[in-house]
Amino acid sequence: MTRIEALTAALAWKIAALPVEQQVDALNQARRALHEVGPFRAEPVDLVTWVRPRTLVANPHVPKAAASSEMDLLHASILADGFTRPIVTFPEGETRVLVDGVHRARIGRDMPDLRDRLHGYLLVVGIDKADDERQGTTLRHNWAWGRHHETGTEVGA
Repeated sequence: MTRIEALTAALAWKIAALPVEQQVDALNQARRALHEVGPFRAEPVDLVTWVRPRTLVANPHVPKAAASSEMDLLHASILADGFTRPIVTFPEGETRVLVDGVHRARIGRDMPDLRDRLHGYLLVVGIDKADDERQGTTLRHNWAWGRHHETGTEVGA
């Protein structure tokens, strides 16, 4: 066993012995440390962490409307396959501003079966952008919704 393998096994064993909330904190801390030294640190998806839903705050540029049938399908998809896409956020102190995934966040927060399975946490990534760049980033992430809810204009057209 190499030194890295031994250290990894020891860390995994120590984390597994912790209560869930401490496990989550330790895993997030380890991920941050590895992200900082890794070759993919410029990519937001390289640092996926678990956060409490109360830390997420609304973004006025995110389309919020979804048909109940779409929400039902999203719930069924996450139940069957798990969270395969993290919620995208702008980290802002102790909070995170939603960029993409408001519906995944709502389903994970509000559906008892998922909330229990996820121990009350949601999977997020962060994009570090200056305030003057955030609206453009949000619009690009939400092009699939087709219309921008504030202006009614076509997004991505």
